[in-house]
Amino acid sequence: MHPHSGIATLTFMTQGNFRYVDTTGQQGVLAAGGVEWIKAGNGVWHSGTPVGDTQVKGFQLWIALPAAEENTPAHSIYLAPSDVPQEGPARALRGRYGEAQTLAQMTYLSASIRRSQCLNFC
Repeated sequence: MHPHSGIATLTFMTQGNFRYVDTTGQQGVLAAGGVEWIKAGNGVWHSGTPVGDTQVKGFQLWIALPAAEENTPAHSIYLAPSDVPQEGPARALRGRYGEAQTLAQMTYLSASIRRSQCLNFC
């Protein structure tokens, strides 16, 4: 386990599953396509460990909390892949895209596009 405080983290798994536990009382397995949102506030301890032999891939964003929220109680949300709203190729990891909305305020999306949909940057 390791601690965080004064920040929020958003973790999105693109491959594999990991087992999580945190001091807000949450525990379980987050599958690929799932989202972990932890608002650490005045402090939270958590861990995540791969499940099985499958390689785990994903990313984590660290977000500075506003001063008024830095010392609030910690809070965590874990969304299964089926609970992450989607509109077209975009999944709303946090915020809103079209009719897909989750966890409000700022917006982070994950989008999958086919190579044939790319312009010059693919």
